Amino acid sequence: MLLFKELVVQTLYLKYKKTLNSQLRAIIHSTKSKIMNSKVVGNYQIKNSRLQKINDSLELVIGTRQKPTITKPLNYLLICLPNNKFSYLSSMYQIGLESTKNHLQAYAIEVDRIQYQLLINAIEKIAEIKFAPKNVATTINNATLG
Repeated sequence: MLLFKELVVQTLYLKYKKTLNSQLRAIIHSTKSKIMNSKVVGNYQIKNSRLQKINDSLELVIGTRQKPTITKPLNYLLICLPNNKFSYLSSMYQIGLESTKNHLQAYAIEVDRIQYQLLINAIEKIAEIKFAPKNVATTINNATLG
């Protein structure tokens, strides 16, 4: 009888632990989303493929796919985590040259279903991420965002 009770307790503990871990992951994801959406907007210095946010420790990296497809463009953004680890942030959909006079390349990115514009000035080695205008639809691979 004691063995059966121990088995029941262990089973209940494992179910509770699984539920608790799932809830904890959801809270962490939600918190990370809120932090990222508030922190990602701003100005960055560019060094090689790294974007370092000015006056902040946030660092992004531009990655390049070896085999881009229609739905997965050539470039994407990673966020630098502690211990030199990286986490995927967004694909970078080129939306054209913002201004050929200023040598700006414009990209549409999306973080947790919020759309942003990433403007890169390779000549001055600066970048800016700002919220995508709500009244302007961005076309990405024949699909409209916004």
